[in-house]
Amino acid sequence: MQFTTLALAALASAQAAFAASGSQEFSPLSIASGSGLQYASIVAKGDDLYFGAGSDALSANVTDCGFLQFKDGSYAYVESDGSFKKGSRQDAMPGFVIKDGSLEYNNQGFFGVKDGEQYRLSSESRSDDSIGVLIRALALDGGATPVPDYSPDGKDCWALGPPVYVSKRDVATVSSGNGAAQLGSQASLGVGAAAAVAAILL
Repeated sequence: MQFTTLALAALASAQAAFAASGSQEFSPLSIASGSGLQYASIVAKGDDLYFGAGSDALSANVTDCGFLQFKDGSYAYVESDGSFKKGSRQDAMPGFVIKDGSLEYNNQGFFGVKDGEQYRLSSESRSDDSIGVLIRALALDGGATPVPDYSPDGKDCWALGPPVYVSKRDVATVSSGNGAAQLGSQASLGVGAAAAVAAILL
C-alpha cells in the first residue's frame, strides 16, 4: 500500500509539472452564429470529441509541446478524416495555439461535421452541412474572458522527458526505449519521474 501511495504521488507530481509549462487551463466554447453550435462546449463520447453541453464539458490547456491536453490527462489527436479524438500522450499531435483568445490547430479554425443528430469536432469540412466554428478559450471562472494567448516554444517540451507508462498494478517489466523506461500502462511520465517511480517500485 505504501508503494502504491508513493507511486501515485510521483505520477501526480509529474503530470502537474508538465501541465504547468503550458497555457492557462480554459473552457472551449464554440462561436457559430445562427447555427445550433453557437455557444457549444466540447464533450467526449468514448474517445470521440463532439460539440455538446452540460456537466460533461471538457476543459483543457495547450502544453509547451503544442499538444491539447484535457483535464483528465488525455490528449487530442486527429484521425485521417480530420476528426478529433482523445487518447494518451503517445497519441498526442502538436499544432495547437491560443491566438486572439481562440484555440487554433495548424493556424486554422475548426468544423462541426454532422454525425447523426450530433456534430463531431473536426479540422476539415467533410460535407455540405459542415459548420465552420471558432473556439474561444475562456477562463474557468464562468465569464466571457479568454485566457492569455499562448504559442508553444518547446522550451520545456521535454523537461520531464519522453513519455513512459506506469502500470496500474505498480509493477511491470522495465525496458529501455528512446531514453525512457517503459513500465507498461496509460499514465505519462518523463524520464526523471520514471526513474523515481522505478526506484519506488523496484
